[in-house]
Amino acid sequence: MFIVTATKDKTITWPVKVEVAADGGRIAKHEFTGVFKLLDDDERDAQIAAMKSNEAESADEPDSAWKERSVDGILMSMVDWKQVCNADKSPIEFNRESLLGLVRTAHGLSILRAINTAIGEIRAGAKAKN
Repeated sequence: MFIVTATKDKTITWPVKVEVAADGGRIAKHEFTGVFKLLDDDERDAQIAAMKSNEAESADEPDSAWKERSVDGILMSMVDWKQVCNADKSPIEFNRESLLGLVRTAHGLSILRAINTAIGEIRAGAKAKN
């Protein structure tokens, strides 16, 4: 039985699987848990409109400004993370600055792709493979 319930103000934890290039043509796989808002169509439409508005205002930005817009878009859905640590294995607090710092690293595109993939899986109801 499938029971439809209201999802307003609900969150879901979901695996974020980051794959990065490693020496020798290998792929290193890492995983952390993201906490995401469950959004309905009206909320997603509002997000898209806000993102389009921000893009229209960005004519004179540096080339890397798209990363900030990507982070701002992610922050509309992602509200926390677990198991994200620095080199000393101390947890990194989830906030805009921390996420932006991660996406500006050498593996930034892999991190962006992994988070956006997780958001897509949540929206589409796709199974997260282990």
